[in-house]
Amino acid sequence: MQFNDYQEKAISTSLYDMESEDIMSVALLLTSEAGEVAGKIDKAYRKANKHNNEMWDNPPFSLDDLQTMEDNLDYQAVEKELGDVIWAVAVIADQLGIKLEDVAKVNINKLASRQQRDVIVGDGDNR
Repeated sequence: MQFNDYQEKAISTSLYDMESEDIMSVALLLTSEAGEVAGKIDKAYRKANKHNNEMWDNPPFSLDDLQTMEDNLDYQAVEKELGDVIWAVAVIADQLGIKLEDVAKVNINKLASRQQRDVIVGDGDNR
């Protein structure tokens, strides 16, 4: 599926009043859904390491750590929550008159530029 096709379909399922630009509600929904993704990963990690206090002594936690706990992470639930995150992003972009495909292109170009300039790790939006 193409980004703009997804955005169009996402908008068709929205119950928000697009004319009133109810962007604050959708922005709060975005943070809530992102929190649900993080919560599912956190619970799986804690379940896999409930008897291992060393996990708190050696942050940050890596994707390799998550991959070793397949039995504890509900990938289908995470996938559904990630879908809710993408939905909210698509709706917010639409409310601002931005195409989702353009968001993706700008982001990839920004990251590629940072990588090329060796500043992909760091602080600040304009590095």
